[in-house]
Amino acid sequence: MRGICLLEGYLRFQLVVSWHMKAATMCEFSRQEFIGGLQSLGVDSLEKFRDKIPSMRTELKDEQKFREIYNFAFGWAMEK
Repeated sequence: MRGICLLEGYLRFQLVVSWHMKAATMCEFSRQEFIGGLQSLGVDSLEKFRDKIPSMRTELKDEQKFREIYNFAFGWAMEK
């Protein structure tokens, strides 16, 4: 059961990252999407990305961001 919870948390985080990257395909980033997403996050090093992870994980608790991320993910599902 713990493994499932960890996986679900990882998948939620992947959605948040993909949303920031404005990925056209779920969990796949073009160079432009990757660089643009990191710039929008204010990240220019691996250390800064690691520091940003806790705040990114909590974004799903914000109702407005949750709706944006949900709609973003729903768009992927509709395409498939």
